[in-house]
Amino acid sequence: MNTLIRNKRFAMAAILTVFGLASPLASAQQRGFPIGVSPYFQVAPGLTINQAAYNTALLGRAYSAFPPYAFGYNRYAGAALGVYGNPAAAALYSNPYSNPYTATMTSVGGLGGNDSGYSPYSNPYGGYYETPLGGYLRGIADVINSESRSLINVQQANLLRQQVQREKIENRRRIFDQYLYEREKMPTAEDDRQKSLQEIYRRSMNDPPVGDIVSAQALNTLLAVLQKKMDKDFQGPQISLDEDVVRHINVKPPSGDSNPGLLKNEGRLSWPLVLRGPLYAADREILNDLTPNVYDQAITRKVESETMEKMTAAVKRLNLLLADNIKDLTPAQYSEARRFLTNFEDALSLLRQPNPGDFFTQKAAKGKTIGDLVQHMLKKGVVFAPAVAGDEAAYLAIHRALAAYAAAANTQVVAEKPEKDKTEK
Repeated sequence: MNTLIRNKRFAMAAILTVFGLASPLASAQQRGFPIGVSPYFQVAPGLTINQAAYNTALLGRAYSAFPPYAFGYNRYAGAALGVYGNPAAAALYSNPYSNPYTATMTSVGGLGGNDSGYSPYSNPYGGYYETPLGGYLRGIADVINSESRSLINVQQANLLRQQVQREKIENRRRIFDQYLYEREKMPTAEDDRQKSLQEIYRRSMNDPPVGDIVSAQALNTLLAVLQKKMDKDFQGPQISLDEDVVRHINVKPPSGDSNPGLLKNEGRLSWPLVLRGPLYAADREILNDLTPNVYDQAITRKVESETMEKMTAAVKRLNLLLADNIKDLTPAQYSEARRFLTNFEDALSLLRQPNPGDFFTQKAAKGKTIGDLVQHMLKKGVVFAPAVAGDEAAYLAIHRALAAYAAAANTQVVAEKPEKDKTEK
């Protein structure tokens, strides 16, 4: 019992010694602090360092009046129930999983852990409790640690914000680099046009459909390619043309829908079977009478507007009659009649142009070879017009000659390119 009283006195003396510093601090509120120490420093909002020191000393004096077992510690029972059997206190201040070989300031035996004061070999079977002083100091330490962690978190947040900004800049650069890459690799409108021309050329060279030939589409594609070769003094093979084949070739201006083919036989018309019926007789007779006259007028370059109006009106009425009676015709009959009337409209369109007679004389297709024909058409500035009835065979022959001539031109270009590269080296 005497030992217990002695230990209590020792513990209270130590606590009072520690918290006794509050008296000078409290009195310093009246005398003022030394130079360099700010009495207005706040350890918390509204709590100055003077007030905090005073509060600490006051709590120390109050807690020193209570013995350790009042907080649930029994030096003889360790972490068991306190002297008064308070299980809540024992559970609050005991730690059965604490390291038994580590000495602390709050281990068994007051402040030192046993009767002989501090020792690293404190009782491994004793309990653990936290004194008011230790709790207060630990709380202050936690506040400091919290503030430190808060400052660290702020800096980490700033660093993360900078990283986000950097990634945004990097993403913008990647987007811009991708745009430049796509702009460099993306085919332009001219690239697409050239590719389309190449595809049309391949189609025209490699046995195109008959419709592409008689409509003159394939012929004009090959003609355009050969005319470019002619500009470079190309000398192709001598592919002869029959005079009757050349006579069936129709030419026209490079633009517009016009065709002299229906009138080239001095205005004598060859009507399809459907339009020879009595239903179309009136307008057919008008056109039979006026066509030779308008052909002669075109040769003399004196086409009368009144004649043109009569012919245009007659063709229009024939189209209406054909459409009204389409149910009585087969698809082939209607297609043949409609094609004839379309060619008639194209012939009238040609007659409305300046000097229409030239397409029957000096601008008409001429040449004993395919090379001569291409040179003549290049010189006169004309292109192939669609075939009319009876011209289909001639157009097929002309296409074969043009394809062979173009193939020879391509072969010559391929042969000249290595020689040119060798000369440049």
